[in-house]
Amino acid sequence: LGRDAVSHDQIREVSEWAEGDAHDALAAITGAAVTAEREGASTIRPRDLDAGIEEITKPGVALGRVLSLSESRKRLLYELVSLPESNRKSVSAATETIASRPTVDLSASTVRRVLYELADAGLLDRVTVARSDGKGRPPSRLVPRFPTLVFRELFDRPR
Repeated sequence: LGRDAVSHDQIREVSEWAEGDAHDALAAITGAAVTAEREGASTIRPRDLDAGIEEITKPGVALGRVLSLSESRKRLLYELVSLPESNRKSVSAATETIASRPTVDLSASTVRRVLYELADAGLLDRVTVARSDGKGRPPSRLVPRFPTLVFRELFDRPR
């Protein structure tokens, strides 16, 4: 992106949207910048800003909590947020796919346990997918509560 890539009006719009939450505002602007950069733009366009804002979950979790996790847990979150929607329809589908990745050296049951621990810690929401007539808990999927676009960008950068 070039100099003056974001306008004063855009910063004002984001700060009003964020209602004083600096984390959300910075994450939205960063997400907008990532979107613009990926599309070869030299400035942040209105659609980039909209995309950056849409990436922020409310209420959400600060990226600092995610980035302070161990490398293995960050890897599992990265694999989860990188999955196509079709592989995130249920916890079972997500854990099987993640466990099959060459970058993950864990069994599906361990992946499931760790993802549930991350949900218990508030980093992911467990959302019921559909009611089931069968026994036990209805199927659920895991929804990140942190800015996934910015997280993926930071995770992908060389350390």
